[in-house]
Amino acid sequence: MRTNRRFIFLIIFYNLSNLIFVSGDCINCLKEGEICDLSLGNCNYGLTCFNDQTRSNSSSICTKYLKQGDSCSIIKDSDLCDIGLKCLKDEDSKYKCLDYGFSTYLEKCKLDSDCSTTNQKCVNGYCYLLNYKQCFSPTDCTYDQICSLETSIYKCVNMKLKGGYCYASRLCFNGLICVNGVCTERILNQIGQFCNSDYDCDTNNGLYCSNFGICEKFFEPTSNNCKYSKNNSTESINQCGEYQSCGCENKCIQSSAYPIKYSLEHDLKNCAYDNECVYTDSINMLSKQSCINKYCKKHICNYKSSLIIGNNSNSGNHNCGYNKYLIDKYCSNSSPSNSFISIIIIIFSLILISTLVL
Repeated sequence: MRTNRRFIFLIIFYNLSNLIFVSGDCINCLKEGEICDLSLGNCNYGLTCFNDQTRSNSSSICTKYLKQGDSCSIIKDSDLCDIGLKCLKDEDSKYKCLDYGFSTYLEKCKLDSDCSTTNQKCVNGYCYLLNYKQCFSPTDCTYDQICSLETSIYKCVNMKLKGGYCYASRLCFNGLICVNGVCTERILNQIGQFCNSDYDCDTNNGLYCSNFGICEKFFEPTSNNCKYSKNNSTESINQCGEYQSCGCENKCIQSSAYPIKYSLEHDLKNCAYDNECVYTDSINMLSKQSCINKYCKKHICNYKSSLIIGNNSNSGNHNCGYNKYLIDKYCSNSSPSNSFISIIIIIFSLILISTLVL
Protein backbone atom coordinates (compact mmCIF):
# COMPACT_ATOMS: atom_id res chain seq x y z
CA MET A 1 0.00 0.00 0.00
CA ARG A 2 1.43 3.31 -1.04
CA THR A 3 1.80 5.85 1.74
CA ASN A 4 0.93 9.40 0.73
CA ARG A 5 3.59 11.83 1.79
CA ARG A 6 3.19 15.55 1.83
CA PHE A 7 5.82 17.16 -0.34
CA ILE A 8 8.19 19.23 1.79
CA PHE A 9 10.40 21.86 0.32
CA LEU A 10 12.90 24.28 1.71
CA ILE A 11 12.96 27.93 0.99
CA ILE A 12 16.29 29.29 2.07
CA PHE A 13 16.78 32.98 2.32
CA TYR A 14 18.88 35.34 4.31
CA ASN A 15 17.35 37.28 7.16
CA LEU A 16 20.51 39.15 8.12
CA SER A 17 22.70 36.50 9.74
CA ASN A 18 19.96 33.88 10.16
CA LEU A 19 19.03 31.18 7.69
CA ILE A 20 15.31 30.40 7.80
CA PHE A 21 13.82 27.13 6.64
CA VAL A 22 10.12 26.94 5.82
CA SER A 23 7.87 24.04 4.91
CA GLY A 24 5.35 23.90 2.09
CA ASP A 25 2.43 25.05 4.27
CA CYS A 26 1.02 28.56 4.02
CA ILE A 27 3.30 30.75 6.08
CA ASN A 28 2.04 32.98 8.85
CA CYS A 29 3.34 36.52 8.34
CA LEU A 30 3.95 38.22 11.68
CA LYS A 31 3.50 41.87 12.63
CA GLU A 32 5.80 44.15 14.59
CA GLY A 33 5.98 43.13 18.24
CA GLU A 34 4.80 39.55 17.70
CA ILE A 35 6.87 36.59 18.93
CA CYS A 36 8.67 34.90 16.07
CA ASP A 37 10.44 31.61 15.46
CA LEU A 38 10.44 28.89 12.79
CA SER A 39 7.24 27.30 14.05
CA LEU A 40 5.26 30.56 14.29
CA GLY A 41 6.11 32.12 10.92
CA ASN A 42 8.17 34.91 9.39
CA CYS A 43 8.23 38.63 10.09
CA ASN A 44 6.56 41.01 7.64
CA TYR A 45 8.21 43.39 5.15
CA GLY A 46 10.78 45.65 6.82
CA LEU A 47 10.95 43.61 10.03
CA THR A 48 13.49 41.14 11.39
CA CYS A 49 13.21 38.40 14.01
CA PHE A 50 15.36 39.83 16.80
CA ASN A 51 16.37 38.41 20.17
CA ASP A 52 17.78 40.69 22.84
CA GLN A 53 20.71 38.61 24.11
CA THR A 54 21.09 40.80 27.19
CA ARG A 55 17.74 39.64 28.57
CA SER A 56 17.55 36.13 30.01
CA ASN A 57 14.88 33.81 28.60
CA SER A 58 13.67 36.53 26.24
CA SER A 59 11.70 35.53 23.14
CA SER A 60 12.55 36.68 19.63
CA ILE A 61 10.32 39.56 18.53
CA CYS A 62 9.52 40.97 15.07
CA THR A 63 11.35 44.29 15.20
CA LYS A 64 12.00 47.18 12.82
CA TYR A 65 15.54 47.54 11.57
CA LEU A 66 17.70 50.32 12.97
CA LYS A 67 18.38 52.96 10.32
CA GLN A 68 21.58 54.76 9.38
CA GLY A 69 22.83 56.91 12.25
CA ASP A 70 20.77 55.13 14.91
CA SER A 71 22.62 54.21 18.10
CA CYS A 72 23.38 50.51 18.54
CA SER A 73 25.22 48.17 20.88
CA ILE A 74 27.72 45.47 19.92
CA ILE A 75 26.41 43.34 22.77
CA LYS A 76 22.68 44.06 22.55
CA ASP A 77 21.54 44.79 19.00
CA SER A 78 24.43 44.74 16.54
CA ASP A 79 22.39 42.47 14.24
CA LEU A 80 19.49 44.93 14.20
CA CYS A 81 21.11 47.43 11.83
CA ASP A 82 19.36 47.61 8.46
CA ILE A 83 20.62 45.63 5.47
CA GLY A 84 23.77 47.30 4.13
CA LEU A 85 24.69 48.80 7.53
CA LYS A 86 26.85 47.64 10.44
CA CYS A 87 27.11 48.60 14.11
CA LEU A 88 30.42 50.48 14.11
CA LYS A 89 32.21 53.27 15.95
CA ASP A 90 31.71 56.67 14.37
CA GLU A 91 34.18 59.57 14.41
CA ASP A 92 33.19 60.31 18.03
CA SER A 93 33.80 56.64 19.03
CA LYS A 94 30.08 56.08 19.55
CA TYR A 95 28.47 52.89 18.22
CA LYS A 96 25.98 53.62 15.45
CA CYS A 97 24.51 51.88 12.41
CA LEU A 98 26.80 53.09 9.63
CA ASP A 99 27.60 52.58 5.98
CA TYR A 100 30.69 50.42 5.50
CA GLY A 101 32.93 48.95 2.83
CA PHE A 102 32.04 51.47 0.11
CA SER A 103 35.48 52.94 -0.65
CA THR A 104 38.19 51.13 -2.59
CA TYR A 105 41.90 51.81 -2.98
CA LEU A 106 42.66 55.58 -3.12
CA GLU A 107 38.99 56.54 -2.67
CA LYS A 108 37.88 58.97 0.04
CA CYS A 109 37.09 57.79 3.57
CA LYS A 110 36.64 58.99 7.14
CA LEU A 111 36.84 55.68 9.02
CA ASP A 112 38.80 52.48 8.48
CA SER A 113 35.43 50.70 8.12
CA ASP A 114 34.68 52.87 5.06
CA CYS A 115 37.38 50.95 3.19
CA SER A 116 36.16 47.82 1.42
CA THR A 117 38.69 45.33 2.84
CA THR A 118 40.65 44.83 6.05
CA ASN A 119 43.80 45.11 3.93
CA GLN A 120 43.14 48.85 3.72
CA LYS A 121 43.28 51.66 6.25
CA CYS A 122 41.90 55.20 6.10
CA VAL A 123 44.94 57.50 6.08
CA ASN A 124 44.57 61.26 5.61
CA GLY A 125 41.10 60.80 4.14
CA TYR A 126 41.91 58.05 1.62
CA CYS A 127 41.97 54.22 1.67
CA TYR A 128 45.53 52.92 1.47
CA LEU A 129 46.94 49.38 1.50
CA LEU A 130 48.49 48.18 4.76
CA ASN A 131 50.91 46.19 2.65
CA TYR A 132 51.63 48.41 -0.34
CA LYS A 133 53.59 45.67 -2.10
CA GLN A 134 50.76 43.14 -2.24
CA CYS A 135 47.03 43.07 -3.01
CA PHE A 136 44.47 40.56 -1.75
CA SER A 137 41.31 41.47 -3.68
CA PRO A 138 40.20 43.58 -6.69
CA THR A 139 39.27 46.44 -4.32
CA ASP A 140 42.98 46.77 -3.45
CA CYS A 141 43.54 47.92 -7.03
CA THR A 142 42.19 50.68 -9.28
CA TYR A 143 39.13 50.20 -11.52
CA ASP A 144 41.23 49.21 -14.58
CA GLN A 145 43.36 46.64 -12.74
CA ILE A 146 42.99 43.19 -11.26
CA CYS A 147 44.76 41.49 -8.36
CA SER A 148 46.78 38.76 -10.05
CA LEU A 149 49.35 36.22 -8.86
CA GLU A 150 52.62 37.30 -10.42
CA THR A 151 55.90 35.56 -9.59
CA SER A 152 54.73 34.16 -6.23
CA ILE A 153 53.10 37.42 -5.04
CA TYR A 154 49.72 39.03 -5.72
CA LYS A 155 50.07 42.33 -7.54
CA CYS A 156 47.78 44.86 -9.23
CA VAL A 157 48.15 44.51 -13.00
CA ASN A 158 46.32 46.33 -15.79
CA MET A 159 43.31 44.60 -17.32
CA LYS A 160 43.39 44.04 -21.06
CA LEU A 161 40.54 45.13 -23.32
CA LYS A 162 39.45 43.39 -26.52
CA GLY A 163 42.45 42.87 -28.78
CA GLY A 164 44.93 43.42 -25.97
CA TYR A 165 47.88 41.11 -25.33
CA CYS A 166 47.35 38.46 -22.66
CA TYR A 167 48.83 35.26 -21.30
CA ALA A 168 45.78 34.23 -19.22
CA SER A 169 42.03 34.87 -19.44
CA ARG A 170 41.97 36.41 -15.95
CA LEU A 171 43.76 39.44 -17.40
CA CYS A 172 41.00 40.08 -19.96
CA PHE A 173 38.14 42.47 -19.21
CA ASN A 174 34.51 41.51 -18.61
CA GLY A 175 34.13 37.99 -19.96
CA LEU A 176 36.76 38.14 -22.66
CA ILE A 177 39.01 35.10 -22.95
CA CYS A 178 42.65 34.83 -23.87
CA VAL A 179 43.05 33.08 -27.24
CA ASN A 180 46.50 32.85 -28.84
CA GLY A 181 47.73 35.71 -26.68
CA VAL A 182 44.84 38.06 -27.53
CA CYS A 183 41.77 39.00 -25.45
CA THR A 184 38.82 37.78 -27.51
CA GLU A 185 35.02 37.63 -27.25
CA ARG A 186 33.68 34.31 -25.98
CA ILE A 187 31.76 32.18 -28.45
CA LEU A 188 28.52 31.27 -26.70
CA ASN A 189 26.98 27.87 -27.32
CA GLN A 190 23.63 27.60 -29.09
CA ILE A 191 20.66 25.22 -28.76
CA GLY A 192 21.71 21.58 -28.61
CA GLN A 193 25.38 22.24 -27.86
CA PHE A 194 27.06 20.85 -24.75
CA CYS A 195 27.60 23.04 -21.69
CA ASN A 196 28.85 22.98 -18.10
CA SER A 197 27.04 26.08 -16.81
CA ASP A 198 24.53 28.71 -17.91
CA TYR A 199 27.41 31.02 -18.85
CA ASP A 200 28.46 28.58 -21.59
CA CYS A 201 25.12 29.17 -23.35
CA ASP A 202 23.78 32.23 -25.13
CA THR A 203 21.78 33.49 -22.16
CA ASN A 204 21.15 36.80 -23.94
CA ASN A 205 18.85 34.86 -26.27
CA GLY A 206 17.15 32.93 -23.49
CA LEU A 207 19.29 29.78 -23.45
CA TYR A 208 20.43 27.97 -20.31
CA CYS A 209 22.39 24.82 -19.45
CA SER A 210 19.86 22.08 -18.70
CA ASN A 211 20.33 19.15 -16.32
CA PHE A 212 21.38 17.11 -19.36
CA GLY A 213 24.37 19.39 -20.03
CA ILE A 214 22.83 20.81 -23.20
CA CYS A 215 21.93 24.41 -24.04
CA GLU A 216 18.15 24.69 -24.22
CA LYS A 217 15.59 27.48 -24.50
CA PHE A 218 14.33 28.60 -21.09
CA PHE A 219 10.64 29.25 -20.52
CA GLU A 220 9.60 30.65 -17.17
CA PRO A 221 7.31 28.12 -15.47
CA THR A 222 3.69 29.07 -14.91
CA SER A 223 2.07 29.02 -11.48
CA ASN A 224 0.08 25.80 -11.80
CA ASN A 225 -1.51 23.73 -9.10
CA CYS A 226 1.15 21.45 -7.67
CA LYS A 227 -0.60 18.18 -8.44
CA TYR A 228 -3.51 16.85 -10.40
CA SER A 229 -5.13 13.45 -10.86
CA LYS A 230 -5.33 12.06 -14.38
CA ASN A 231 -8.59 10.42 -15.44
CA ASN A 232 -9.89 10.30 -11.85
CA SER A 233 -6.87 8.26 -10.84
CA THR A 234 -5.83 8.16 -7.20
CA GLU A 235 -2.24 8.81 -8.29
CA SER A 236 -1.24 12.48 -8.25
CA ILE A 237 1.09 13.91 -10.89
CA ASN A 238 3.50 16.70 -9.92
CA GLN A 239 3.11 19.70 -12.25
CA CYS A 240 5.85 21.89 -10.82
CA GLY A 241 8.69 22.45 -13.22
CA GLU A 242 12.41 22.97 -12.86
CA TYR A 243 13.27 25.84 -10.45
CA GLN A 244 9.89 25.33 -8.70
CA SER A 245 8.50 23.64 -5.61
CA CYS A 246 5.03 23.11 -4.23
CA GLY A 247 4.17 26.05 -2.03
CA CYS A 248 1.32 27.82 -0.32
CA GLU A 249 -2.24 26.91 -1.31
CA ASN A 250 -1.05 24.04 -3.52
CA LYS A 251 0.58 26.44 -6.03
CA CYS A 252 3.94 25.97 -7.75
CA ILE A 253 6.34 28.73 -6.72
CA GLN A 254 9.92 29.63 -7.60
CA SER A 255 12.39 27.88 -5.30
CA SER A 256 15.72 28.49 -7.02
CA ALA A 257 17.13 31.27 -9.19
CA TYR A 258 16.16 31.31 -12.86
CA PRO A 259 18.99 31.41 -15.41
CA ILE A 260 20.02 35.05 -15.63
CA LYS A 261 20.91 36.96 -18.74
CA TYR A 262 24.67 37.23 -19.04
CA SER A 263 24.18 40.79 -20.28
CA LEU A 264 22.88 42.02 -16.89
CA GLU A 265 26.20 41.54 -15.12
CA HIS A 266 28.07 42.40 -18.31
CA ASP A 267 26.29 45.77 -18.48
CA LEU A 268 26.97 46.44 -14.80
CA LYS A 269 30.69 45.79 -15.27
CA ASN A 270 30.77 48.06 -18.33
CA CYS A 271 29.01 50.83 -16.41
CA ALA A 272 31.48 50.50 -13.54
CA TYR A 273 34.48 50.66 -15.89
CA ASP A 274 33.11 53.62 -17.87
CA ASN A 275 32.64 55.56 -14.61
CA GLU A 276 36.02 54.47 -13.19
CA CYS A 277 34.43 52.39 -10.40
CA VAL A 278 35.86 49.13 -9.09
CA TYR A 279 33.48 46.19 -9.58
CA THR A 280 33.53 43.32 -7.09
CA ASP A 281 31.06 41.69 -4.71
CA SER A 282 33.18 42.74 -1.72
CA ILE A 283 32.04 46.35 -2.22
CA ASN A 284 28.92 47.38 -0.31
CA MET A 285 26.77 48.15 -3.36
CA LEU A 286 23.86 49.12 -1.12
CA SER A 287 25.82 52.12 0.13
CA LYS A 288 24.94 55.34 -1.68
CA GLN A 289 28.49 56.47 -0.97
CA SER A 290 30.01 53.77 -3.18
CA CYS A 291 31.12 54.81 -6.65
CA ILE A 292 29.19 51.99 -8.32
CA ASN A 293 25.95 52.89 -6.51
CA LYS A 294 26.26 56.55 -7.50
CA TYR A 295 26.72 55.88 -11.20
CA CYS A 296 25.29 52.41 -11.89
CA LYS A 297 22.22 52.16 -9.64
CA LYS A 298 19.91 50.99 -12.44
CA HIS A 299 22.32 48.23 -13.48
CA ILE A 300 22.75 47.08 -9.86
CA CYS A 301 18.96 46.90 -9.51
CA ASN A 302 18.51 44.85 -12.70
CA TYR A 303 21.33 42.42 -11.90
CA LYS A 304 20.62 41.88 -8.21
CA SER A 305 16.87 41.53 -8.81
CA SER A 306 17.54 38.70 -11.25
CA LEU A 307 19.44 36.79 -8.56
CA ILE A 308 16.90 37.10 -5.74
CA ILE A 309 14.36 34.29 -5.52
CA GLY A 310 10.79 35.46 -5.16
CA ASN A 311 10.98 38.71 -7.11
CA ASN A 312 7.87 38.04 -9.19
CA SER A 313 4.19 37.33 -8.68
CA ASN A 314 4.55 33.60 -9.34
CA SER A 315 6.54 33.17 -6.14
CA GLY A 316 3.68 34.04 -3.80
CA ASN A 317 4.19 35.41 -0.34
CA HIS A 318 6.41 32.56 0.83
CA ASN A 319 8.85 34.77 2.75
CA CYS A 320 6.47 37.52 3.94
CA GLY A 321 8.15 40.20 1.88
CA TYR A 322 11.82 39.81 2.86
CA ASN A 323 12.99 39.33 -0.73
CA LYS A 324 10.89 42.28 -1.88
CA TYR A 325 12.43 44.37 0.90
CA LEU A 326 15.91 43.36 -0.26
CA ILE A 327 15.10 44.21 -3.89
CA ASP A 328 13.69 47.57 -2.80
CA LYS A 329 16.97 48.29 -0.99
CA TYR A 330 18.92 47.68 -4.21
CA CYS A 331 16.42 49.50 -6.44
CA SER A 332 15.40 52.48 -4.30
CA ASN A 333 15.82 55.71 -6.24
CA SER A 334 15.62 57.96 -3.20
CA SER A 335 18.61 60.28 -2.95
CA PRO A 336 18.91 63.05 -0.35
CA SER A 337 21.21 65.02 -2.63
CA ASN A 338 18.76 64.87 -5.54
CA SER A 339 15.85 65.81 -3.29
CA PHE A 340 17.82 68.75 -1.91
CA ILE A 341 18.67 69.95 -5.40
CA SER A 342 15.00 69.69 -6.43
CA ILE A 343 13.92 71.77 -3.42
CA ILE A 344 16.51 74.46 -4.23
CA ILE A 345 15.29 74.61 -7.84
CA ILE A 346 11.66 74.97 -6.72
CA ILE A 347 12.53 77.74 -4.23
CA PHE A 348 14.62 79.57 -6.83
CA SER A 349 11.76 79.32 -9.36
CA LEU A 350 9.25 80.74 -6.85
CA ILE A 351 11.56 83.65 -6.02
CA LEU A 352 12.07 84.36 -9.74
CA ILE A 353 8.31 84.27 -10.42
CA SER A 354 7.51 86.56 -7.46
CA THR A 355 10.19 89.02 -8.68
CA LEU A 356 8.72 89.12 -12.17
CA VAL A 357 5.20 89.64 -10.80
CA LEU A 358 6.31 92.55 -8.61
